[in-house]
Amino acid sequence: MDVSRHHSTASFDEQIAGHAAELGGSLGKLVSDETSSGSGSSSETSSPLDSPRHSPSLSIVSTPSPRKAGIYDSDETDALNFTDFSKPMNGKLTLPTRINNPDSVDKYTPAMKKRVKDEIELPLRPDDGGTKGRAISLKANVFPLVVKPKTPYIYHYDVEIASERIKKDEKRAFFLDFCKANRMIFKTAGRYGFAYDGEKNMYTIAKLDTPQKRFVSKATFKGETVKVCLTQVGELNVNALNDFLEGKGRDFGEMSSDVIDVVNALNIVLRNQPSNKYVSVRGVSGAAFFPDPKSEPLALGGGLELWPGYHQSIRHSQVWKPLLNFDVANTAFYTEQNMIDFIKDTLRQSQLRPNLSKHELMKIEKAVKGLKIEPIHRQGVVRRYKIMGLSRTSARDTYFDGENGRISVDQYFREKYNISLRYPCLPVAKCGGKGALLPLEVLKIAPRQRYQKKLGDQQLATLIRSAAKPANERQKEIENWVQKAAINEDPVAKAFGISMERDMVNLKGRVLEPPQLEYGDKMYVKPNKGAWDISRGNYQFKKSGSLDSWAIISLDDRSRHAIKDFVGEMQHHARGLGFHISHPKKAYEAYRTADIFHKLDEIVETWPDVQLVLFIVPRKDSLTYADVKRIADTEIGVMTQVLCAQTMQKAMKQGSTMVNLLLKINTKVGGQNVSIPSKMRSPIMNEPVIVLGADVTHPAAGEFGRPSIAAIVGSMDPVPSKFIATVSVQERRVEYIADTKNMIKKLLKKFYSKNKKKPQKIIMYRDGVGEGQFKLVLAHEMRAIREACLELEKDGGYTPGITFVCVQKRHHMRLFCNDRNDMVGKSNNIPAGTVVDTNICHPSQYDFYLCSHAGIQGTSRPTHYHVLHDDNDYKSDVLQNFTYQLCHTYVRCTRSVSIPAPTYYSHLVAFRARYHLQSVVDNDSESSYAGSYSRGGPPPALDLHKLDQMITVRSELASLMYFV
Repeated sequence: MDVSRHHSTASFDEQIAGHAAELGGSLGKLVSDETSSGSGSSSETSSPLDSPRHSPSLSIVSTPSPRKAGIYDSDETDALNFTDFSKPMNGKLTLPTRINNPDSVDKYTPAMKKRVKDEIELPLRPDDGGTKGRAISLKANVFPLVVKPKTPYIYHYDVEIASERIKKDEKRAFFLDFCKANRMIFKTAGRYGFAYDGEKNMYTIAKLDTPQKRFVSKATFKGETVKVCLTQVGELNVNALNDFLEGKGRDFGEMSSDVIDVVNALNIVLRNQPSNKYVSVRGVSGAAFFPDPKSEPLALGGGLELWPGYHQSIRHSQVWKPLLNFDVANTAFYTEQNMIDFIKDTLRQSQLRPNLSKHELMKIEKAVKGLKIEPIHRQGVVRRYKIMGLSRTSARDTYFDGENGRISVDQYFREKYNISLRYPCLPVAKCGGKGALLPLEVLKIAPRQRYQKKLGDQQLATLIRSAAKPANERQKEIENWVQKAAINEDPVAKAFGISMERDMVNLKGRVLEPPQLEYGDKMYVKPNKGAWDISRGNYQFKKSGSLDSWAIISLDDRSRHAIKDFVGEMQHHARGLGFHISHPKKAYEAYRTADIFHKLDEIVETWPDVQLVLFIVPRKDSLTYADVKRIADTEIGVMTQVLCAQTMQKAMKQGSTMVNLLLKINTKVGGQNVSIPSKMRSPIMNEPVIVLGADVTHPAAGEFGRPSIAAIVGSMDPVPSKFIATVSVQERRVEYIADTKNMIKKLLKKFYSKNKKKPQKIIMYRDGVGEGQFKLVLAHEMRAIREACLELEKDGGYTPGITFVCVQKRHHMRLFCNDRNDMVGKSNNIPAGTVVDTNICHPSQYDFYLCSHAGIQGTSRPTHYHVLHDDNDYKSDVLQNFTYQLCHTYVRCTRSVSIPAPTYYSHLVAFRARYHLQSVVDNDSESSYAGSYSRGGPPPALDLHKLDQMITVRSELASLMYFV
């Protein structure tokens, strides 16, 4: 339960040819045949006006005037009139005082955030949890904590270190020196009675022995005398946490600021010792610690290596105790080596060529910028710098003003240090704030340095393979890390009265029944262990498209002879699925990506009714993929399918690979692969409902000049299986969707246009929100959805019930079967459909864990669902089963997936938009931004209007599922 503000990192989606299987490991994602890859993703409750599940500021709370037929905005070519509902809505929206303009991307100030947290309350659990499904006995990787301090108070101090020379990673070492130099003021707390977070906060078990709340003293660090100011800012009552967990007092259901402060303090206490010993990393859902490897780390390539470690964070629970969440962690570190060896690894060259190309030099600069290095040419002197950039000239041609006039870096090192540079043709590094010029060959990479940029495809695949352990192995590994962490032997934890039980929490779960699925001619199939096979048994698509007008463009000259055979094989498999595919109009060859536009333009001019263009590419290449999608989606307006040559060969041999390809093509030309029979559908879909999926993807660290991208998709049918997408760009790192209102209005108009009915209810599955952002995102997006609805009718009478569910995959909760007979697959995972809404869930708010997929590789990660708003009063069984059904309708594969299909689609839409921007942003703004950054200047403002135009999909595709 890391209640501080988190910073999301961009998620990744590894898509591997021929497969559409869900990877069950901690790093696993859905994989498919299309060439693409991506990155870059404490609860409170209420005391309501009319229902314990309604937020007073966001709910329907009074009686409306009689509803009239409304009219959509005039931007529709023909005015669309809403029809009356058969079932009237109860209540009318009372909008709170505007906190911020929903269309603005200005970041909320701390005062605004406080108002949001004070004014908005989250819904309580509507019942005692679900009852559907068979029982299953489980373990979770959480351990009960016992908090019994000698006194009920923890004292909070602000720490101010008055030195800019002490770097962030040196503050802990300096603070220990400060404590030793001022040990007398710490005598009341004792040797271990204080914990420091490495930045601004310290907690003690007793008041410091100072005459006033503000204490100023000094300590020496690396020859510098540094002033430190300690100021007491609070007294925390530990009993507030116990009262919250036991449901006592005014804090029932609501995590008050007092409880949040106590949890933060306890987290810092438990992190104090490992942070002093290991490399510590603050993440989305807690902290991770990485000891120095005892054996040779796994090489990831590119000068990186994999370090194992462990994650820990305090979680709330329903067992009247805080729980400590323990999990394994793996992350990439730079290999400690000479800079020349690192450059060789980066360029994949055994020997550096004397004349590197401009592209290679740019690749080197991108790899080394931000690196912490240590010069090795001055014996006995260890200094650490950060590389701010590289010179545009070589060491031989880079001059500066020396004592006796202008001198080159090459000549200076020869005269000053008697060093003849072996690589004088390489640029020099600009190091530190003053831009010291140092040849790359006299630098080595500083030790214990974590890699924070985006991993390459091969590096990512290597990491996934290493990290993906079967569930029983992961459980043992977690237990081993718990022993190594030795919480009960931690002297600081002991001083604060914290101890931990040694066994994982046992709990009861349920395994939900999967929905029956319907194909053509009323053929039905029941998923087994999260999967089903339509390549056998004469199954046909529920609604087959017809691919009558299409063409091929091959960018791989080696595949020209295989294309004819491939087309014949594809037509054969399609016939078996009831999907008619004619012969292609023409097969073109293109040898440069620059030819893509002209070939596509020629195809559209020759055959205006062309439905799809199939691209054959020689290998998985994100740059080629980005060019194809940008040109086809935003410039020409034609549907495309990208296929690797290797996948094409595989599809001719493996029917499952060909089926996966046809699943996508049928959807892209307007077909429907599968349905849920009406008698099996959730009662939620018995009335007009629009199901939304939403996500915001952020640029990865080091991706300068890139915006965040928000996507919302909306369902258009009662299954739901057909979705339409909206997408927009916004300022970097803005967590909420800035343009929610306009995006929702577009989707509601599309729904009405297709169904001639307005949605009676709206269900939002929102991805990419951390616990610390729940209320901020809810405040903005719920209000924007309400305003979108109100503006669609002239009298403001359209107020559908809204259910807003947060979908969280970036957490460290894992579930393990107690009974071997319940384990599934080679990885011994929990079965698909396992749901938990007790013990490890919030004491009173509406949340649950659902593992909807069958993990193939590694340990399955259940998805955490937290209901942030619910006008519709959905009971636990209803919402859990509906969510599980949505995980079976993902069009790319015949497997249930780990999150609801609309949430997946929003992720795909956002990443498709990132591809639309990729080549332009890389060429246009990356270098200019990087240049200003290296000189210490602020990043240039993003032209959001221009970027929005660049990701706008042509109208020919906008109503189709182009993104699958």
